[in-house]
Amino acid sequence: MRAKLAFYKGKGTWVDKLIRWWTSSPYSHVELVVGDQWYSTSPRDNGVRSKVIVPKEENWDYLEVEVDTDWLTKVFDKTKGQKYDWWNIFFTQIVPLEIERSDKWICSEWCGYVLTRQKCKLNPEQLYDAIKYHLY
Repeated sequence: MRAKLAFYKGKGTWVDKLIRWWTSSPYSHVELVVGDQWYSTSPRDNGVRSKVIVPKEENWDYLEVEVDTDWLTKVFDKTKGQKYDWWNIFFTQIVPLEIERSDKWICSEWCGYVLTRQKCKLNPEQLYDAIKYHLY
């Protein structure tokens, strides 16, 4: 099924600003949009969730993607409510260590997993580039 990845470039909070500064990126967050449902993991929502978002279009960039809805449902049912992974932000994005946690997620990791069936240690900008340039 056709879907979109939505990359957040709005002003946001100090966390958004810190992520953008650290990654030298316009993006601080990513969502997988299927129909009117937006899927991701967010510290604002305490982890993995889906919800309807009415976006301010100027705050988002989009890439069209193909998503296996059966796989999305399976991943979402398994991970729904799992917490946002603050340790992952620190230990994979700031300090380059490979720490694998199966019960917590960051947004780009969760969206990348749904699309590629692989745990992706990418920030939102890296996921954008990987999808846009067909690296996955």
